[in-house]
Amino acid sequence: MLPSQELKRIAQGIGFSAIGVVGNCRFASLPVGPVEDAATLASPESVLGTAKSMIVLGFRIWDSSFNLAAVRSADLGGSNFHQLYAEVAAAKAWEVAHYLWSLGHEAIVTRAVCLKRAAVLAGIGAQGKNTVIVSPRHGESLRFAAVLTAAEFEEDPAFAGDLCGDCSKCIDACPTKALGPRGIDIKRCMVYSVEHPQSADVASDVRAAEARFIKRSTENSFIECTICLSACPVGKRYSETYI
Repeated sequence: MLPSQELKRIAQGIGFSAIGVVGNCRFASLPVGPVEDAATLASPESVLGTAKSMIVLGFRIWDSSFNLAAVRSADLGGSNFHQLYAEVAAAKAWEVAHYLWSLGHEAIVTRAVCLKRAAVLAGIGAQGKNTVIVSPRHGESLRFAAVLTAAEFEEDPAFAGDLCGDCSKCIDACPTKALGPRGIDIKRCMVYSVEHPQSADVASDVRAAEARFIKRSTENSFIECTICLSACPVGKRYSETYI
């Protein structure tokens, strides 16, 4: 079992604000398969069969421009959807992976696993009523990538607290009422709406809200809605003073 202190120091130097480690016995419990028609979650074992540790890396975004998403025409080939925060977090995570390779440890970056649940297992925060990870220190400002490695690092305890309590500010703030006590109705989310312009499952009032609230940089890009995230009070005092 390897100590994780130096690994975390390296990751912080690269630019990650929150780092936690989950061992293979615990990350085997991560959910896999389709999440409605929005995403498909992979198992860590399918990404790296020799993985013994998952290093969960939280990159703190400090500007709304990190929520930029761009869609490219399918006839150009390759991936046709890009999120700036996802690209930045993954690129920085590869620096952590390269560090592990330099020590002789097999490692690979992934965002295909259930990063939200992994972040809870890694002790970084709780999954809030707004569905994202809420950190006591960083609030809802963290975006994640993970490094799977064949090295066996000491684990962090899972986050056991409830940071939402009776607060419903995110639920109340959502213009389309996509959020509720039992989670999210994904097809009432404006981000889902803009990502699925031809879907007949999106209600007309959601389309109208999308046109009103979603900011577009160009015809093929937009800033993801974060109204529910901005309403979250957790970590706000720290976020307002930390650059």
